[in-house]
Amino acid sequence: MITKEQFIENVKNKNPKADNVEIIGEYTGSNNTIKCRCKIDNYIWNPIAFQLYRAGCPVCANRVIVKGVNDLWTTHPHIAKLLTNPNEGYEVVAGSTSKKSFTCPNCNTPVFQNVIDVTKRGYISCKACDDNISTPNKIMYH
Repeated sequence: MITKEQFIENVKNKNPKADNVEIIGEYTGSNNTIKCRCKIDNYIWNPIAFQLYRAGCPVCANRVIVKGVNDLWTTHPHIAKLLTNPNEGYEVVAGSTSKKSFTCPNCNTPVFQNVIDVTKRGYISCKACDDNISTPNKIMYH
């Protein structure tokens, strides 16, 4: 069996994402869990040791949601405030493909859209109040 120091060196050589991972537990084998801490957000988790060869912090990768770190309210509050149920903003990340109910700020119509689509656009695409005329044309001709 290799030592903890050898394991850390192997992980650093095989996985650049592991640069931000501090291994704080004892290494007891590649199929056993090992306690780790993220140097970016201080998240502590216990992955199976061999997983560190290909993965880093689950919070940084948006696989785990931590309120105040990577939830929608923290990263994109202007999008989270459009959610019909504001508490859902603490349960999703900006890159989530899950569909949520947003409320159009113009006509208050509920619109179901993927969180990632709204985040990328920066606004809700509402069919109820969309007249297919661009904003510059509205300003110019009205």
